[in-house]
Amino acid sequence: MELHSTIITPFLTHLMKVLKGLNLLKESTNHNLKIQLNPNRNIDEALI
Repeated sequence: MELHSTIITPFLTHLMKVLKGLNLLKESTNHNLKIQLNPNRNIDEALI
C-alpha cells in the first residue's frame, strides 16, 4: 500500500493542475468569445 500512495498522490496532484489549467483556458476562451460577440461594447464592459 505504501508504494501505491507514493505513485497515486503525485498523479492526482498533476491531474488537479491539468484540470485547473483547462478550466482557466476555457474561461479565457469564453471571455474572448464574449468580446468578439459584442464588438460595439467597450472592453471594460466585456471584462465585468
